[in-house]
Amino acid sequence: MDLAARLEDFRRRRGEDAVDDYLGCSPADLREPLATADVTIIEVYADSPVDLIRETLDVNERGFDPYAEPVSATIAEDFRTQLTDACAITIRHHGTGVAAGMVLPVREGLTEIVGVATLADHRRQGFGALTTATLARIAFTLGADLVLLSTEDAGARRVYERVGFRAL
Repeated sequence: MDLAARLEDFRRRRGEDAVDDYLGCSPADLREPLATADVTIIEVYADSPVDLIRETLDVNERGFDPYAEPVSATIAEDFRTQLTDACAITIRHHGTGVAAGMVLPVREGLTEIVGVATLADHRRQGFGALTTATLARIAFTLGADLVLLSTEDAGARRVYERVGFRAL
């Protein structure tokens, strides 16, 4: 199946009529920034401890809304099912979560990165690029041959392009 047909099938499965702003990255295009010694990458799966799931959700929520309430253990436990065949990550800087995101399950070689967020005080330090590239690498490990994402934010788009994503 050619790329156009695969994208159409992906959109149909997602219930989308038309999305023109997808960016894509293949394994050959991925450019991973190096994590420094003060950075830890925490991978979170369906079988991860609830505290790690909660941390990832907290960082993600506060990355989009600095005033978001902390995520409860119940919400984190409920979220566990969304991690089946998927992976979320938290980027810690000096032991504190500063960025997070998630890669959805791989279907027919395609997947999508969603919810990439960096806390306001930690933006413009490379954490968004590291989050995106790490999620793409994980997606390729899980069997993807093309990773998709979308954004309407020009600044985020530049970050994604810097790690190898291109307009499709």
